[in-house]
Amino acid sequence: MPTEDSIAKLPGRRPSKVRPALPSLGGWGLGIAVVVGATVGYLALRWAVRAAIPGTSSVRAELVSSTVTTAYVALSTGAVFLASRHVFRRRQERLLAIALIDPLTGLFNVRHFEERLEAELARSQRYGVPLSLLSIDVDGLKSINDVRGHRDGDLAIVAVAESIRTNLRNTDVAARVGGDEFAILCSHTHGEDAETLANRIRASVRSSGHGALTFRLSVSIGVGSVAGGEGSREDLLAAADHALYEAKRGGRDRVAVPSTIGVIPWAEKEVLRTVPRRSKRDLGGLPEK
Repeated sequence: MPTEDSIAKLPGRRPSKVRPALPSLGGWGLGIAVVVGATVGYLALRWAVRAAIPGTSSVRAELVSSTVTTAYVALSTGAVFLASRHVFRRRQERLLAIALIDPLTGLFNVRHFEERLEAELARSQRYGVPLSLLSIDVDGLKSINDVRGHRDGDLAIVAVAESIRTNLRNTDVAARVGGDEFAILCSHTHGEDAETLANRIRASVRSSGHGALTFRLSVSIGVGSVAGGEGSREDLLAAADHALYEAKRGGRDRVAVPSTIGVIPWAEKEVLRTVPRRSKRDLGGLPEK
């Protein structure tokens, strides 16, 4: 299980694309360099001592050369150890990043999202703080893929991810949880504040030029919230999913929240649990993308 410190060294709560580790020599290459350097250094020092001090015996020259060479080997070994440790740490961080980061967008992947969801829900229940979830869907991505090709579809996904990233707060956790689906966990955030963030993201996607894209993008966003100490994982996911369905059904390119779509308040858990986790297509038939 990755720790908070190890995750903080990655693209963290404001994720960005992971840069590959710098190219470096492996352990074998460094070891060979030390051996060759020690041998050359020993021979050079032995010749230098005998040339610089006339009459120096071969025994004394050998002694001086051996002493200096031993010091060189000791220092080189320390350098190899430190370099190998650095290389190992970089590779470990890179493997950790690969396990947690979506390679296309640089946001967290669904695996890390599920881990953070459990952790944030536990924190909400323990300390009585609110927790909100934004469920985001790219409008019309299937049509973009069919008409313009998957390259433009990928560019659209990356553009939406960038709009999400630029509007995140330091405490938010954003992830790509499906082909055209994103989710944002907003800790210590009431539904009204989460709705404000959702509208800011929607407006950013709608108004941005998005670089190479020659067509407009839009997203539909559903907002779900649980009060501190109330509501389960199923409550939060079902509320956000149902709100997203209503945003799609209402015409796309909009934000929907439980208060505007008649979802039962969070305290009435038994009613909310009747809404299944999803596939979204099962929520009364999600409108075509």
